[in-house]
Amino acid sequence: MKKDIRQITLGALFCALICVGAFIKIPIPNLPVTMQMFFVLLGAMTLKPKVALFSVGVYIFLGLMGLPVFASGGGAGYVLTPSFGYIIGFLPGVYFGAKSCAGKSLIKAAAICLLAVYAVGIPYFCVVSRFVMGVDISFEYIIKICILLMLPGDVLSAFFAVVVAKRLKCSGVM
Repeated sequence: MKKDIRQITLGALFCALICVGAFIKIPIPNLPVTMQMFFVLLGAMTLKPKVALFSVGVYIFLGLMGLPVFASGGGAGYVLTPSFGYIIGFLPGVYFGAKSCAGKSLIKAAAICLLAVYAVGIPYFCVVSRFVMGVDISFEYIIKICILLMLPGDVLSAFFAVVVAKRLKCSGVM
């Protein structure tokens, strides 16, 4: 019972940290670089899979209900922005990252989390850009914006998340 309350509290904390992470950003056109990915990765490495999934699910729900917790605001209309696919990708990313972390491999958890986020985010970016916004985007543009521009920051986030998760686990906090 005590561990369940602890996990629920940590899940709520990570939901709040992801919200705060949206406001810590480097403004880049189309896809701002935020601290959200760091907190999603850290949640995947420190929470149980269901708690991590619930934490991100609550975050997305709050944003879709109109709270300005996404990088550029909130509300149901955010679904029609190209970057929303990455937010949806947080769900499978944090869940599968947390599942793989059960074997204690933090680097593997980070890689799986990032791959899942990109696997959902990039196609969503393409579809919304083309069919909702009417922007004819090339394959080179997708590689440049969705991978080359975003990946270095996300890999750096993953590195720091692994370092912090190791310290939290070694100290007995998580």
